[in-house]
Amino acid sequence: MRPLRLTLSAFGPYAAETTLDLEKLGKGGLYLITGDTGAGKTTIFDAITYALYDHSSSGIREGSMLRCKYADDKTPTFVELEFEVHGVRYTVRRNPEYQRPKARGEGMTTEKADATLTYPDDRPPVTKAKDVTAAVQEIIGLDYNQFSQIVLIAQGQFTKLLNASTEERSRIFRKLFRTQRYAQLQERLQAEASALNQQRTAQNAKLDSLLGGLQFSPEDPDAEALRTLCAQTVPETALSLLDTLTARQAAALEEAGTALQATEAQLDTVQQQLGAAAQAQRLTAPSPFALLSSLKEDGSTNLMAVSWWTFLSNRPPMIGVCLGKKGASGKLIQSTGEFALNIVGEELKEAALRCGSCSGRDVNKAEMFSIPLEAASEIAPKIVSGSRVVFECRLTDMKEVTDHIFYIAEITACSGDDSVKQLFAWDGYARLDTADA
Repeated sequence: MRPLRLTLSAFGPYAAETTLDLEKLGKGGLYLITGDTGAGKTTIFDAITYALYDHSSSGIREGSMLRCKYADDKTPTFVELEFEVHGVRYTVRRNPEYQRPKARGEGMTTEKADATLTYPDDRPPVTKAKDVTAAVQEIIGLDYNQFSQIVLIAQGQFTKLLNASTEERSRIFRKLFRTQRYAQLQERLQAEASALNQQRTAQNAKLDSLLGGLQFSPEDPDAEALRTLCAQTVPETALSLLDTLTARQAAALEEAGTALQATEAQLDTVQQQLGAAAQAQRLTAPSPFALLSSLKEDGSTNLMAVSWWTFLSNRPPMIGVCLGKKGASGKLIQSTGEFALNIVGEELKEAALRCGSCSGRDVNKAEMFSIPLEAASEIAPKIVSGSRVVFECRLTDMKEVTDHIFYIAEITACSGDDSVKQLFAWDGYARLDTADA
């Protein structure tokens, strides 16, 4: 599947209708999508997966959350995607449920969710959201889960692929590495072997019936020979036939065994690659996910989702955070010299992730996403209530790193769940309340 043209209207941060001519990018190479936090990078991927499968790329933003809060009430919300599969172009248009002005009179009314898939030929278009999703799955050959694991992996979602069941990973990698023919060959050989076994059983039963039905007189000159024949498991002529059948079965089983070994070798290679990827992920994974809180000019607290942070020193306790140059949070830290790093728990995971979907310049994220705050003990910015661990920090230095700035700060206070603080102690980072720490 190759996206050709993407149109967004009142979708995510795109208040007005915006069209991206992706066909101009060509058919090969790598393309970088960059921009400030909240600029709409993830929304592009959300729009593609939403148009195709009625899901966002991460599965977090759904339904009414997809409508731009800053769009004019009269601007319709929809996503239209023109894409190509095997040289054939298709167009899918989908809109979520949202509120719009009434056509007559005053007030608002609900615009129902809808979808349309248009073919390039004379076939009538497909309507209704579920029918469109089913048609898209048939065209692309992947459902939403497979598409999000193979074609477009959202930020933080690669672990789902690593933790998938063996059967699911095998199914995914068969499609990814095009090894279906080996599985099909194995199935055909197994079917042929099963048919040969059934044929052999039927032949043996027929031979047993024939031999058991032989009748002769004791006075027959050939009686002794006939008794010898009946005593044999298989007559000479039948033995020849069974030898032929057995040889064919052995050859089929050997071929099936060879194919099975090739398939197992391919699977071993994939599993080794998967293991290497898992190890690399463990070695390169950033620090625990956190919310960075800083003080805005109006006295409110700004929140930012961040994972690029690390401990720098035990004596004194120091911490480092890497932020983009153009982000609002970095400028606030430079202005006030203070910030807090809040490591939240599972109950705030969804709300914390939503903080990465928009900028805090013009909105209060804590109020928007219902994130509780409380006063800090040492610094002006508030901290997130119920955090597993909170590090209150004062800026001591900062280093420019290309398009980012690395902020170096001293930890002035550490609070939170004692059991989690003890977890950090394994690396020597928790003893922040002692004089000789």
